[in-house]
Amino acid sequence: MKQVVATGDKSKEQEVDLIVADDNHLIIRERGRQGTGSSIPFDAITLMAYERSAHPRAETAFFISPMFLMSSSKKHWLTIEYAKGEKKDLALLRLDKNEYQRALATIKAATGKEIERLTDEGR
Repeated sequence: MKQVVATGDKSKEQEVDLIVADDNHLIIRERGRQGTGSSIPFDAITLMAYERSAHPRAETAFFISPMFLMSSSKKHWLTIEYAKGEKKDLALLRLDKNEYQRALATIKAATGKEIERLTDEGR
Protein backbone atom coordinates (compact mmCIF):
# COMPACT_ATOMS: atom_id res chain seq x y z
CA MET A 1 0.00 0.00 0.00
CA LYS A 2 1.11 3.55 -0.60
CA GLN A 3 0.38 6.81 1.15
CA VAL A 4 0.07 10.05 -0.77
CA VAL A 5 2.16 12.62 1.07
CA ALA A 6 2.11 16.36 0.40
CA THR A 7 5.48 18.08 0.19
CA GLY A 8 4.92 21.77 -0.40
CA ASP A 9 2.88 22.17 -3.57
CA LYS A 10 3.70 18.65 -4.81
CA SER A 11 2.82 15.17 -3.69
CA LYS A 12 4.48 11.80 -3.75
CA GLU A 13 3.53 8.24 -2.96
CA GLN A 14 5.55 6.26 -0.45
CA GLU A 15 5.31 2.60 0.48
CA VAL A 16 3.73 2.18 3.91
CA ASP A 17 2.42 -0.48 6.24
CA LEU A 18 -0.94 0.01 7.94
CA ILE A 19 -0.87 -1.61 11.36
CA VAL A 20 -3.81 -2.20 13.69
CA ALA A 21 -2.28 -1.71 17.14
CA ASP A 22 -3.58 -3.42 20.27
CA ASP A 23 -4.15 -0.06 21.95
CA ASN A 24 -6.96 0.96 19.53
CA HIS A 25 -4.81 2.88 17.07
CA LEU A 26 -4.07 2.62 13.37
CA ILE A 27 -0.40 3.16 12.68
CA ILE A 28 0.86 4.23 9.27
CA ARG A 29 4.58 3.59 9.03
CA GLU A 30 6.89 4.01 6.07
CA ARG A 31 7.89 0.56 4.88
CA GLY A 32 11.37 -0.46 6.00
CA ARG A 33 11.57 2.14 8.75
CA GLN A 34 11.60 1.45 12.44
CA GLY A 35 9.65 3.62 14.85
CA THR A 36 6.04 4.38 15.48
CA GLY A 37 4.99 6.30 12.37
CA SER A 38 1.69 8.21 12.33
CA SER A 39 -0.75 7.03 14.97
CA ILE A 40 -4.51 7.50 14.55
CA PRO A 41 -6.69 6.65 17.57
CA PHE A 42 -9.86 4.78 16.56
CA ASP A 43 -12.01 7.29 18.46
CA ALA A 44 -10.43 10.20 16.55
CA ILE A 45 -11.55 8.83 13.17
CA THR A 46 -14.41 10.96 11.82
CA LEU A 47 -14.75 9.43 8.34
CA MET A 48 -13.40 6.55 6.29
CA ALA A 49 -14.17 6.44 2.58
CA TYR A 50 -13.22 3.94 -0.12
CA GLU A 51 -13.41 4.49 -3.85
CA ARG A 52 -12.10 2.95 -7.02
CA SER A 53 -11.21 5.70 -9.43
CA ALA A 54 -8.38 7.22 -11.42
CA HIS A 55 -7.77 9.71 -8.62
CA PRO A 56 -9.34 10.49 -5.26
CA ARG A 57 -12.18 12.98 -5.03
CA ALA A 58 -11.23 16.61 -5.44
CA GLU A 59 -12.47 17.40 -1.92
CA THR A 60 -9.85 15.12 -0.43
CA ALA A 61 -7.15 15.70 -3.03
CA PHE A 62 -6.67 19.43 -2.47
CA PHE A 63 -2.94 18.96 -1.97
CA ILE A 64 -2.26 16.66 -4.91
CA SER A 65 -0.30 17.94 -7.89
CA PRO A 66 -1.97 18.31 -11.32
CA MET A 67 0.32 15.63 -12.80
CA PHE A 68 -1.00 13.14 -10.27
CA LEU A 69 -4.58 13.93 -11.31
CA MET A 70 -3.82 13.12 -14.96
CA SER A 71 -3.59 9.39 -14.21
CA SER A 72 -6.27 7.47 -16.09
CA SER A 73 -6.07 3.95 -14.65
CA LYS A 74 -8.44 3.16 -11.80
CA LYS A 75 -6.94 2.59 -8.39
CA HIS A 76 -8.27 1.69 -4.95
CA TRP A 77 -8.27 4.64 -2.53
CA LEU A 78 -8.92 4.80 1.20
CA THR A 79 -9.28 8.17 2.86
CA ILE A 80 -9.17 8.30 6.64
CA GLU A 81 -10.21 11.63 8.13
CA TYR A 82 -9.47 12.15 11.81
CA ALA A 83 -9.36 14.79 14.51
CA LYS A 84 -5.89 15.97 15.44
CA GLY A 85 -6.42 18.26 18.37
CA GLU A 86 -8.76 21.02 17.23
CA LYS A 87 -7.96 20.42 13.55
CA LYS A 88 -8.90 17.68 11.13
CA ASP A 89 -6.28 15.75 9.22
CA LEU A 90 -6.44 12.98 6.66
CA ALA A 91 -4.48 10.03 5.46
CA LEU A 92 -4.86 9.17 1.79
CA LEU A 93 -3.87 5.59 0.97
CA ARG A 94 -3.69 3.81 -2.38
CA LEU A 95 -4.43 0.15 -1.78
CA ASP A 96 -3.04 -2.63 -3.94
CA LYS A 97 -5.63 -4.43 -6.06
CA ASN A 98 -4.69 -7.72 -4.38
CA GLU A 99 -5.09 -6.43 -0.82
CA TYR A 100 -7.81 -3.80 -0.78
CA GLN A 101 -10.70 -6.10 0.23
CA ARG A 102 -8.75 -7.65 3.10
CA ALA A 103 -7.47 -4.25 4.23
CA LEU A 104 -10.97 -2.72 4.26
CA ALA A 105 -12.44 -5.68 6.16
CA THR A 106 -9.62 -5.61 8.73
CA ILE A 107 -9.92 -1.87 9.33
CA LYS A 108 -13.71 -2.00 9.63
CA ALA A 109 -13.57 -4.94 12.07
CA ALA A 110 -10.85 -3.35 14.19
CA THR A 111 -12.33 0.16 14.42
CA GLY A 112 -16.02 -0.81 14.44
CA LYS A 113 -16.61 2.08 12.03
CA GLU A 114 -18.29 1.96 8.64
CA ILE A 115 -16.31 2.69 5.51
CA GLU A 116 -18.31 4.85 3.12
CA ARG A 117 -18.15 3.60 -0.46
CA LEU A 118 -17.99 6.41 -2.99
CA THR A 119 -18.98 5.88 -6.60
CA ASP A 120 -17.01 6.93 -9.65
CA GLU A 121 -19.93 8.25 -11.69
CA GLY A 122 -19.20 10.77 -14.37
CA ARG A 123 -15.44 10.33 -14.45
